[in-house]
Amino acid sequence: MPVVFKRLSAAVGLGLLVSLTACHAQAPVLSGPAERVEAPVVAGHQAHGSVSLRVLWPVRAAYRTQAIPANANSIVLEVLSEDGAKLLARGVVERPPGGALVSEATLDEVPAASNLLVRVTAYLDEKPGLGSPVLALGTARVNVLPSSVSVIEIELTALNGPIITSMPANSGPNTFILVSGSNFDSDTPVSVTFGGVPSPQILGGGSGAPLQVLVPENALDGPLVVTANGVAGAGAFPFRIIRKLALSPDSAPVSVGVPVSLNAVFALSAKTASGDAIPNPVVTSWSCGYVVQPGGVEDKENPLPALPSVTADGVLTASQAGTFRVSAWAGSVEATADIVVN
Repeated sequence: MPVVFKRLSAAVGLGLLVSLTACHAQAPVLSGPAERVEAPVVAGHQAHGSVSLRVLWPVRAAYRTQAIPANANSIVLEVLSEDGAKLLARGVVERPPGGALVSEATLDEVPAASNLLVRVTAYLDEKPGLGSPVLALGTARVNVLPSSVSVIEIELTALNGPIITSMPANSGPNTFILVSGSNFDSDTPVSVTFGGVPSPQILGGGSGAPLQVLVPENALDGPLVVTANGVAGAGAFPFRIIRKLALSPDSAPVSVGVPVSLNAVFALSAKTASGDAIPNPVVTSWSCGYVVQPGGVEDKENPLPALPSVTADGVLTASQAGTFRVSAWAGSVEATADIVVN
């Protein structure tokens, strides 16, 4: 008997449920390119069972963590002998058209036996063949007994989940950070969370380039997790959100016409929302302004000195003497100190 496919209109949750129903039959009828084997003898006669696979397909628009990668287009169910050497039955479940979320398939005439190996494989191709990209695998053991029903659950493990190779250890909110790695790019549905809080904007990532990830205002301290095609990257990458930033000392002298690194003049300190110190805080930019902002009326007798120039990485050059206020920024978090130019 061929594989039987059923389509349902709605589903809740994601995963795989494999149910096995044992029954009596005359001879095994195998689906797909399966090798024929002799069924075991049970109570003086041959016994066979049916293996049913119910696939809950992931919602591609959600990109949330799920059992099946979102780019999977087919699921292959195989029932093998206990040692895995002989294929007893095989069936292919293709992703249903039209947005249906649930498919069912039944393999009939599976020889009744103990401790059979059930293998489920998710493929990128709708009709997988030799060399088709494998996205995820899962296995389980089951006893197929005459006149009984067994139900098992199989958890798939993604083979090519996101791998992070480079990222900062901290940042302030409302700024972009660079996340480098593999198995995620601009053509892949990607999400990034900070302590479980999703980033509202992700840019780049194509052709091996790093992702540009916006740290949300409400980001939390905790693991930074990249999810691609619904598969979350393995491992936890701690990330801390800078909520308080300070410069020390409060004031420092510099000389006219001499470039100076503000990172060398001032010491930076940072803390999380809970008050924990953050070593080596990442500053995204520097700026410079007047200690007292000028009003709308120009004082021609006492004109303000020209503001020093300052680069984003904190190299300051002053062309005139005066007292100025510099700001270090970690995203939208600011720390200030004064410089006295002589």
